[in-house]
Amino acid sequence: MTGVQECNVNLLKNSMVVTYDDKNVNSGQIIAAVEKAGYGASLQQVKGNSAVQAVSSVDTAKRNMRRCAVE
Repeated sequence: MTGVQECNVNLLKNSMVVTYDDKNVNSGQIIAAVEKAGYGASLQQVKGNSAVQAVSSVDTAKRNMRRCAVE
């Protein structure tokens, strides 16, 4: 996604932290992309940075991991 500088996903914590340039993309667009991928997402502001916290079920993460491993 244009404007996303870094994205870190932690499947064990069901979280994602995104560092992005708010001149090219906003948190709403990132959340929409996460939801389109089948996950829930909510905004969490980190002092000095913008971050999006994605929340998903472990089952969904496992299903997606299996799908990625097969593809």
